[in-house]
Amino acid sequence: MQKMLLLIVGILCISLVAQDFFSSRDVNRDGRLSINEFPGGRMNLDYFYQIDTNRDGFITRQEFQLFVGPTFGTSPVQPTPVDHPQIQQLQTEVQNLQQQVQQLTQERNRLQQLNPEAMLEENKKLQSENQQLQANIQQAQKAQEELAKQNRILQLDKEQFQRKVQELERQLATRPTSPVVPQPIPVPTPTTPTTPTTPTTQPTQAQRMMQAEEMARVDALQSLATLIRGSWIAACSQNVDGTNRLHVVGQLDPTSLTGVEFSKPKLDMVNGIIEMTATMSRANIIESIRRTNTQLTQDEYQDLRMMFPEKISVSGKGAWQPRSQKMLMAAKGAQLDARRKLVEELRGFMIKSSTRMEDFVIKSHEVVATIETTMLIGVQVVKEEFMGDVAKSTISITRAMFIYSMRRGLEACGMQMSPEEYQNLRNMLTDEAYEFVGQAVIQ
Repeated sequence: MQKMLLLIVGILCISLVAQDFFSSRDVNRDGRLSINEFPGGRMNLDYFYQIDTNRDGFITRQEFQLFVGPTFGTSPVQPTPVDHPQIQQLQTEVQNLQQQVQQLTQERNRLQQLNPEAMLEENKKLQSENQQLQANIQQAQKAQEELAKQNRILQLDKEQFQRKVQELERQLATRPTSPVVPQPIPVPTPTTPTTPTTPTTQPTQAQRMMQAEEMARVDALQSLATLIRGSWIAACSQNVDGTNRLHVVGQLDPTSLTGVEFSKPKLDMVNGIIEMTATMSRANIIESIRRTNTQLTQDEYQDLRMMFPEKISVSGKGAWQPRSQKMLMAAKGAQLDARRKLVEELRGFMIKSSTRMEDFVIKSHEVVATIETTMLIGVQVVKEEFMGDVAKSTISITRAMFIYSMRRGLEACGMQMSPEEYQNLRNMLTDEAYEFVGQAVIQ
């Protein structure tokens, strides 16, 4: 008996909540709701016109009661389905609640003749449940507003990524078909100055060391952003008549970094190099990625937590001596060359050639090997070494990070990796981690 009375009180409370909701939103007390009084305003314009059946720009109490459905004895108005899965889930939950209200209405009609005094005794217990129900409804409305906003900007984000990829592709498409021969720059004939000139002030040792320290700090930030956000890589290797021309392009998109901690600079007075270490926690890494990628889903959030450790540390270097500066620049070139080799082996490349011979004499021979624009995330520099005039860099990437890089690169181009492609990629990559060595000339 108490359970039945409890059901009746629940029905009455839900009905009162619906009526109080309409009255609380009717600010000017004209008996109808405008778009400014509707929850969410113009952000929920589609839902407003689903309730406004006569399209006069206002929702009357009768239209609101018709939309609520079983609570007032009418058929519920089904909202237009939305493509986003979380919104569909929320709509399914609302439909289930409406079915439960319909069942409670039937029970109410059957129990109307019972003693109402027992219902009043249970009213205090139902008030707390009613408040919780209102809080859940408000939370669901906020979630729907956020998901609708994200859906509207999704297409704009895809177009922006596609433009960036097309720009890199155009850089490769404009590569020369023959070796580029640098043209000498004309040097003007020096003339004797008629007036004495002021000599250029050379930076002091302290200034050069401060500049090297700032260079090390920025280099650490760039390495950190490349590690957690990833960078695009494209390359073209061209052999023409026995000579080679190699073009490698690396690009880092604008990246937000938060919570970066720097160590004290370490000085190498012999080589004139300053080294600094930048550290980020996993929570700050995920927050930085979320600020750049507003479409981060719950599944992607869990993937990032699994792939990144509790803390990540990278080093940056700066130099105040000319020879050391050339060594650091060569080390950057070696890292770029190692990334090119990584993509060539794990993803593959495109090669074409053309050879022409006349009277048993080779007149022309050309071979072109290119790699498609690829995003690489989670690449770590394992070792750097210098041998004479050659710099070598060893990089490493895990299988999970490479698969994640491929998936993010496809999503940036407006495509999705199918389950079959994901499984094929896992089958091809048999090792848990891969290392590649790149090299560059110090000059």
